[in-house]
Amino acid sequence: MRYRPWISLAIALHLFCMLVSMSGNMSPSLLQQRLRYLLSPYLIGLNWYMDYVPLELTHGIETDGLWWIQIRDPKVSQDWTSITPTTGSYRESTHRIRQIARLTGLMTLQQRTDEASVLLAGLLSHESSRGRLPTRRNDNEPKVDTATTTSNSSEGRQLEVRILRQPVRSLEEVALANQVGAQLDPLVAEVVFTARAIEAPDQQWLVISLSDPRRMVPVVP
Repeated sequence: MRYRPWISLAIALHLFCMLVSMSGNMSPSLLQQRLRYLLSPYLIGLNWYMDYVPLELTHGIETDGLWWIQIRDPKVSQDWTSITPTTGSYRESTHRIRQIARLTGLMTLQQRTDEASVLLAGLLSHESSRGRLPTRRNDNEPKVDTATTTSNSSEGRQLEVRILRQPVRSLEEVALANQVGAQLDPLVAEVVFTARAIEAPDQQWLVISLSDPRRMVPVVP
């Protein structure tokens, strides 16, 4: 109980530092600049040093939204399977895959399909090593021993891969809808990249781009 005043003081000082950092992020006054400079070791250490961060931005921009990667083997099923969580998650493993999906999707929008293909190939190799990719099965094949079946079941697999993005409404769209009293429907997810993945020996994969239907910058003739 004797430490309660010190704990309360530490919480109050912490909240004060957060307030100074957030209130002086865009156009700080001279006093705010001096306070932020004095508090910068603490703020930087906690990743709370907000310099020119637009905290007033409450709606998404063009590159925001959920991204996810889907695969399918047409010889197994015509349904797409998501290897990326379609909802937000704070688990480290799922967060890492979501970040890979977003990074590869942005690369394809920037016409960096070769780099995106390399990342996708690495992700497929990782998922294959953990048994998370669809396995082609043919009941008409002759029965063989288990070792041979395991070896042949994944030989020469080819998968279709695509990256989807869930768009978000911009601030201008929401403001206009509020002015006219319109109800905005959820935006439909769009495909930003499609490719074919071919399995190579040792569970390595080669990703070949099939199309890149969407660009961030339109082509100017």
